[in-house]
Amino acid sequence: MTNYRCIVTLSKGHKVLRMTRDVVAHMVSEYRRMQGQLFRSTVSVVVGGESLLMNDVKKMLFINEWTGERLEIA
Repeated sequence: MTNYRCIVTLSKGHKVLRMTRDVVAHMVSEYRRMQGQLFRSTVSVVVGGESLLMNDVKKMLFINEWTGERLEIA
């Protein structure tokens, strides 16, 4: 199981989360879906028991903890 560290830049600060590959894919798809909506509804994702409001997210940086590979979503 691959673990990722995610540094989320919010409108009011930063948040660091750890997650697996399937949660990374879910977060990216929800973020892209939210960006494509004309009238943005509130989108919330639960990661590790913590709720994250996707409307406050400015960008996300995913770091693979095994290889150090980085993926930035803005």
